[in-house]
Amino acid sequence: IFYSRFLIFKLYFEKKSPGEKKMRFLAVILFLCAAATAMAAISYDQNYAKLALYYSASAYCDTDAVSTWTCISCGYTPSFQLREVSYDPTLNTFGYIGYDSGRNLIVVAFRGTEPESFVNWVVNFDLSQKQSYDGVPGTSVHSGFYEAYMGLKEPIHDALVTLREEHPDAMVLFTGHSLGAAIAELAVVDMMVARGINLGARAQLVTFGCPRVGDHAFATYAESSLNLSWRVTHSSDIVPHVP
Repeated sequence: IFYSRFLIFKLYFEKKSPGEKKMRFLAVILFLCAAATAMAAISYDQNYAKLALYYSASAYCDTDAVSTWTCISCGYTPSFQLREVSYDPTLNTFGYIGYDSGRNLIVVAFRGTEPESFVNWVVNFDLSQKQSYDGVPGTSVHSGFYEAYMGLKEPIHDALVTLREEHPDAMVLFTGHSLGAAIAELAVVDMMVARGINLGARAQLVTFGCPRVGDHAFATYAESSLNLSWRVTHSSDIVPHVP
């Protein structure tokens, strides 16, 4: 029932080199993408979902490799120029932002759960905790996911403001897998609402294995606010159905 999580957990703990692990991780996510279902306002496009997938996978690479854009999955998006990384050592969460000049696309990506990180698992499975979200009155969100987002938001926000000024016509893609997907959903809503960045129809959200980030009111608001919102899931993964 935790099939996709089992595959990712298994490949991380097998005795493989870092490069082999990253390639196998990408293969697993490609499998999930191919076997997935997606919800969208715009018709689902597998090629564009794969582009988001490569960016999500790159968030799992070593920080140094992301900073120089030299990791294995980074090679699939050679026109990307990193602008900023954000790391919260308390929760061991990570995200990055930059500009894909070949596609006129600003990308914001967040890392998902790392099996070696106990703190990540605590954030993921503390499912009973929720809090009201002031950005959208009358809505509630998962407090663990929100805390994870709050630890990363400032550098991402500042870089996004600058990139929007430099590339006002660019689309803005938020993406991530697992915990990173939850952070990405909170980020795109919060940047537009609470942080006052006018993204309009240029905001895009493509997530993989995303858990339920908020209550029905929050989900409805997020879905209605985005022109492109694809939540790619695997039918045997229980995580998209919790909390």
